[in-house]
Amino acid sequence: MSATSASAIDSSPSRWGRAVLTISLTAAALLLAYSVLRVALAERAASSYAATPTELHYRISSDAAANGATQALRDRRPAEAAHLALIALNGSPLNTDALSVLVLAQRQAGNQVGSDQLLGLGSTLGWRNASIQLWTLQAAVAQGLNEVAILRADALLRQNIESDRVFALLRAFAAESSTREVLVARLATRPHWRVAYLEDLGALTSESFWSHEALLTLLRKSAAPPNEREENSYLFHLMANDRYRQARALWIKNMRADPEALISDPSFSSLRADGPDASPFGWTRHQLAGATVQTAVAPTGSNENALEVEVEGIVAGRLLDQVTVLPAGQYSLSLKAREGRPGSFDALSWTISCIGERAKINLLPPRRSSLSSGWTSIDQAFEVPAQACPAQRIELRVQNAFGGGAQAWFERAVIRGSGMD
Repeated sequence: MSATSASAIDSSPSRWGRAVLTISLTAAALLLAYSVLRVALAERAASSYAATPTELHYRISSDAAANGATQALRDRRPAEAAHLALIALNGSPLNTDALSVLVLAQRQAGNQVGSDQLLGLGSTLGWRNASIQLWTLQAAVAQGLNEVAILRADALLRQNIESDRVFALLRAFAAESSTREVLVARLATRPHWRVAYLEDLGALTSESFWSHEALLTLLRKSAAPPNEREENSYLFHLMANDRYRQARALWIKNMRADPEALISDPSFSSLRADGPDASPFGWTRHQLAGATVQTAVAPTGSNENALEVEVEGIVAGRLLDQVTVLPAGQYSLSLKAREGRPGSFDALSWTISCIGERAKINLLPPRRSSLSSGWTSIDQAFEVPAQACPAQRIELRVQNAFGGGAQAWFERAVIRGSGMD
């Protein structure tokens, strides 16, 4: 073995030893600071409070002392509450319930500095105590201590405690450039609450949409850029507020989709189930008992992917849909289709409607013409009204009233505007 190798091996224990020593010294320093502060506050409390006959009982039980301190605090006797809380802490130095009471007792007595010091220490040593973390978070926000606030928010959210209140505070963080950067730095570590928080930004008002987009812009430059679901949460937020054109433009940019295509994915190659992973402007598959919708190899005569639909029994409802954004005008929906069972075209139909059905689209009956190899060309003309139709929904529906079953394939779905090739 070379001298270099031996040196590297010999140095490993020392590196681990230094790491352990560093951690130990840090913990010791925190406990020492805590002890010093506790003694100082004990002397302050002792000077203003005389022991009661029940003190011996409290010295035996730390929990009993903490309970007594809580009751004294409720009765607005801060000196007694602080005294009993310190007795509890003497018996159990990491009794975070007693520490919480001591913090409030100091505030009730007007000692804001001592209260803040205890909060900071308590949030470090007792991070599982929700009350201490929430108080520290609110105090940090009030004092503009952004990094401290984010750490305390993270401690609460990791325990799924007070999520609504914490998210409300963090929504405000997205609106300011200084706090936004601190927030993005924490989000870039991918905490488990990240997706939930980004989806919670949907609670922002329309005047604050820009802050959601600004947050995503910063996050895209981080070491952990947003995934498709996180990007889509903002797009669904826009769509819920009738900003379909803005949402579609961002979706085209994010997905690098063809901006000229009025239908995305004409070959039905990506079908998403209805749910949190659905695409805002892609195909969404809806589950109906007795119906199967999937991407399949097209039957003989075509080398392309196709949408295969199979229905058994009496089935009615929506099988597949996609949202698009068309300006007012005349259009036609065209695609190729093939029946697997006679009469399937009567059970399956394509429709186009305005989102929210605030206006009606004039949809003409489909025109069918036979092609080679058993395929049929379907063309359906429609007109988008000029008012109350900001976006449209393309749907494949089934109405199999007699339960005879249906099977069909569809491919090359295209929308063309009047005058387009």
